[in-house]
Amino acid sequence: MTLKRQLLLAISLLFFIVFAGLQLLTVLSTRDYLQQQMATHAQDAATTLSRQLMSALEKKDLTLTGIEVATVFDRGYYQTIAVLDPEGKTLLRRDLPASAVQVPHWMQTIFHLQMAPGEAFITSGWQQLGKVVVVSQPAYAYDFLWKSLRETTLWMLLMYGVACALTVFLLRVILRPLQKIEQVALAIRNRDFQHIHVMPKARELKRVVIAMNQMSDRIAGMLDEEIHKAEAYRREAYIDSVTGLENRAGFDVYLQHLLTEEGRFDLGALFLLEFDGLKEFNQQYGYQSGDVLLANLANGLRTAMHGQAAVIGRIGGTALAAVCLDLEKYLAGTLANALQSNLNQLLHEASEGQVQMHAALVLFTTTQSRAEIFSHADLAIESARQDRCRDIGVVDLEQTSPGLAGSQGWRTLICDALAEKRWVLFCQEIKNVQHGSLQQHEIFSRLLDQQGQLLDAQQFLPMALRHHLMPDIDKAVLTLIADIAAADAKENKAMAAPVAVNLSLQSLRDRAFCTWLATHLAASPQLVRLLAIEISASTCSRDDAAARKLFAMLRQAGVRIGIDNFSTESDILTLIRDLPPDYLKLDARLLSDSVGNPARLAHVRSILSLARSLDIAVYAQNLETEEQRQLLAAEQIWCAQGYLYGAPAPC
Repeated sequence: MTLKRQLLLAISLLFFIVFAGLQLLTVLSTRDYLQQQMATHAQDAATTLSRQLMSALEKKDLTLTGIEVATVFDRGYYQTIAVLDPEGKTLLRRDLPASAVQVPHWMQTIFHLQMAPGEAFITSGWQQLGKVVVVSQPAYAYDFLWKSLRETTLWMLLMYGVACALTVFLLRVILRPLQKIEQVALAIRNRDFQHIHVMPKARELKRVVIAMNQMSDRIAGMLDEEIHKAEAYRREAYIDSVTGLENRAGFDVYLQHLLTEEGRFDLGALFLLEFDGLKEFNQQYGYQSGDVLLANLANGLRTAMHGQAAVIGRIGGTALAAVCLDLEKYLAGTLANALQSNLNQLLHEASEGQVQMHAALVLFTTTQSRAEIFSHADLAIESARQDRCRDIGVVDLEQTSPGLAGSQGWRTLICDALAEKRWVLFCQEIKNVQHGSLQQHEIFSRLLDQQGQLLDAQQFLPMALRHHLMPDIDKAVLTLIADIAAADAKENKAMAAPVAVNLSLQSLRDRAFCTWLATHLAASPQLVRLLAIEISASTCSRDDAAARKLFAMLRQAGVRIGIDNFSTESDILTLIRDLPPDYLKLDARLLSDSVGNPARLAHVRSILSLARSLDIAVYAQNLETEEQRQLLAAEQIWCAQGYLYGAPAPC
């Protein structure tokens, strides 16, 4: 029970006791007053009647005595009138039968009225003729007492209601800071560091509010310091100090996990730029002037990309590169022309033609490797250099990719598989690196073609992305998992461990899919207990707003959240601080590149420190050797997945 309800209950009980006591005192005082009034009334009637009966008793005329008594008795205000002789014998007695009174019996029992009789002697001179005894009728007194009780009770209840309403209002005002303290405490528990802006008047609550705000500021400051430290280590390890772009290591990490991440993109475009004559320019004008020229070229490259680049880097002393995703081919050509025009003009103005640019544009898919992409780019640049050509060489590796009767053939195959539910789920185990216990499964989807052959995601996902079929594929995979969970629940079985599923960027941006997912999770509690949703770090970077909406919805639904392929993205650190996931999966190359490189290892350790501060678990990917496992244990990364623990297998 909340403190507000306890206080309200205690105050209400106190009010009730006070009002009940006041009511009891009021009724008892009214009863005493009525008893006194009835006694006085009976005595007055006896005195009056004794005078009237004197002449009748002197004549011993009982008929006249009866008439005198009846005259008074018939008014109905008396219960008994009796006339006694001097010896106490009854000469005449009139009793009024008990009348039906609209008063509860319990009330007459609890508040019984004692009717004191009124007595008067009948005398003639010094001679005593008899005595008259009068007892008042209590029915009217009970009726008055009952009406008084009801009226005072109604007024008391009305006052009690008003008092309770005022109490509720005052408690709400007084305890509003306490409610905010509770909300902030819960938010801090959920790693959301808020402030209490309502400052209470009570000194004790005011001190608590100030302490909570100071604690929230201190924890938030510690986390900001961890984020700044992680960013500083990242810049040291992966950012080129001259241009502010990704260095060779950072660019390679990003590109490599683009090529290995399923469902990341349909078509990629690599812009590779090499600048001849920069060495001579440095020798003539100084290395500081050469650095300024490189920085200007980097800014020109950013400007020419118009925000389309997923990553831009300096991959060599005289080479810059940019990667764009899911560009239409004509738009890639437009960017290439703008790039050529802007940078050639900049070079002409800055070096008077002493530094020349040779560039290549390579269009690629996930079926190509990094080495293949760069070998074609280098070949195109060298050809342009030999031919003394200033135009950007274009290489379309997509044309060399194996197809299935073209793009429409792939679309038909995927749509048929969706309609006929020809999907197979594969699982890969995620285990504890210390004792090898199973922690989780990651789900991978495979398409079953019409000949019964399994197609890897790397084969069909690029075309699914091209034709915007990823939301339908994600629905199909989640539905299969829900069916498995429902079947296990029906048989009172439980899966060996929770399962994790990756969602694509198209699904995040699809409002209908997000609505379907929220509805599906609300209707399937067993799926909520079983499921973890993973979003890749690059997906979060590309659309932070969509990722935040999905995170908030999943958190409300009670689903575990993971960020997959976490590597060198700096902007995602803010997302992690604002909406902490349940776990991070570090990119495999991020760990492998840290071996023997103190700067990159410091970056990894800063990420681990930030994750521990936010109570976020950290997993590793692509664990293949015992040496790697020992490295993970040394760095306190407790869970990992990879071929050391087994390849993906049918669920």
